[in-house]
Amino acid sequence: MLFIFLLVAVKLYGQGDLFLNGSDTLRLDSRTGGNELDSVADYHAGTLVLTPGSYSYSPFGRYQASYENFMPRFGSPFLTFNKQPFLFSGMPHLGFMYAFGSKGLQMLQVDYQQFFSKKFGINMAYSRSSMGQMMRQDNFKHNDFRFSTRFLGKRYKNYNQVFFQKSELNQNGGLDTNTSVLEFPLEFLPVRKLSAYSQMENFRAEAEHYINFLNDSIYGTGLFIGNQWSISNREYFESGQLDTVYSQVNLDTFNTRDQFQFAKILNSAGVYVQTKKFFAQFAVGHAYWDFQNLGTHRDTTELSLNGSLRYELKGLSFINRSYLNFVGAVGEKSSESRLKIERPKFLFSALLDYREKLPELQQRFYFANNFSWSAPNLKTQKYLAAGGDIQWKGKLRLEARLRYQLYHDYYFFMDSAWRNDSLPTLQLINLNFKADFRYKALLFQPMVVVNQFSKELSFLPVIDVRGRLALQKKIFKSQKLDFLVGVDVAYQSSRKLLDYVNALDVFVFSPSGQQTNPDLYKVDFFTAFQIETFRFYVKAENLDYLWNKSDSFVAVNIPITPFYLRVGLTWDFFN
Repeated sequence: MLFIFLLVAVKLYGQGDLFLNGSDTLRLDSRTGGNELDSVADYHAGTLVLTPGSYSYSPFGRYQASYENFMPRFGSPFLTFNKQPFLFSGMPHLGFMYAFGSKGLQMLQVDYQQFFSKKFGINMAYSRSSMGQMMRQDNFKHNDFRFSTRFLGKRYKNYNQVFFQKSELNQNGGLDTNTSVLEFPLEFLPVRKLSAYSQMENFRAEAEHYINFLNDSIYGTGLFIGNQWSISNREYFESGQLDTVYSQVNLDTFNTRDQFQFAKILNSAGVYVQTKKFFAQFAVGHAYWDFQNLGTHRDTTELSLNGSLRYELKGLSFINRSYLNFVGAVGEKSSESRLKIERPKFLFSALLDYREKLPELQQRFYFANNFSWSAPNLKTQKYLAAGGDIQWKGKLRLEARLRYQLYHDYYFFMDSAWRNDSLPTLQLINLNFKADFRYKALLFQPMVVVNQFSKELSFLPVIDVRGRLALQKKIFKSQKLDFLVGVDVAYQSSRKLLDYVNALDVFVFSPSGQQTNPDLYKVDFFTAFQIETFRFYVKAENLDYLWNKSDSFVAVNIPITPFYLRVGLTWDFFN
């Protein structure tokens, strides 16, 4: 029974959609950065933080409010690859966004969608974010490019995607421990590292092919073929009197160039069945990977079974995706299931996700100038998540979400090595309540998050309260100018501080385990206007810096972000 359960799949599909990344539709009222005017001021910068790479590499996401997906930043320097739904557009669409702010902050995004016929279309998206210096040596650059095509024929369907990502992060190590933040502005204060930086590159190309034995666009029975090639590379550079900083020096006392690269080829083949309400797919996968660390190679071949299942029936859908490895990474398995029940004013969804995964390759064996380890006896890391969401979609929109997460035998970097014996079991219960109230020109959006967790996870706040109060109104006789002005407020309860290992680009538990930040209060002010498809906004962020203690920290030696201004615009072209 367990084997059968593990062969069944997971991802939200559009109606009758085979492809594993799903699809969505652009309408003429769709807007880059969010369809509502009150969302545009959020999109670009989110909540800027001063840890390396800012919010892009933070465990807590763009708005520092994600308490479900933080664990990958404890084990890998690379960002998680997330598939995006393929966007259909009745006419060519070009979306453009740009923002700039204090301290050299810049954000840019361009996306394009076009269907050349009923069968063939393309999607393209490019984004770039960068910052000058709020602290000395904390600037970063992050680039992200995606290009995908889709062909929908009766006998043959195909999806292709290319993804490239590059990040350059200066690594200042935070403020010098003998420095007082109260004395001078951050950009003038000494930091722990003046000549250290890292560079990460990710490339991934993939294709899905469906060969239908039936000459039908809705019903299908046939063959599935999947291909994927990926390569990830990281380099870390540092110079100085390294033997006074690190307890271990393996290669050079004055200059460091650490490097590793992970390349993988994955091919899978199987069969599928599709009807209006049902989709099932079963495939056998073959993977070959090579891990190169300063010229030393390790490689392995893996074989796995993969299964997918989707069932839809008038407001009800069930989706599952599973994986089982039987050669090369024996013990790895996963099964994630989602149930959704939707009515005109009511939506209920449930999640059950179980995974067993070996640690990342650089956690297993790694040699660098100031670190080295090898872990011959590996255990799988076990993860369990379960929960549900309820949404009410009336004039007063309400949402409540409950998540339970369990982490067992996870590897954490402690005492200059990766260990899974110090924190064998971690648990987190997350309750999230949201509301959206609109009356005439008034907008009110409160959110309350309550976290209950194992004491080792006390770097999370117990309480996170946020709210938006705004006025939105169309002005002038023509009623074409949509104007918005508002304020965002937030409160986070006190929590312990995480530390950051610059040479590895991962977060770790603070060695002392006692450093905490006080309760934090946040206030932002914003205004925006829209004329048809053009939108412009100004946002004053971290007004709270005027009264919050400037010597408060978000991580060890990393202070809270000071006040800054941001100006941005978005423009959508349909032609």
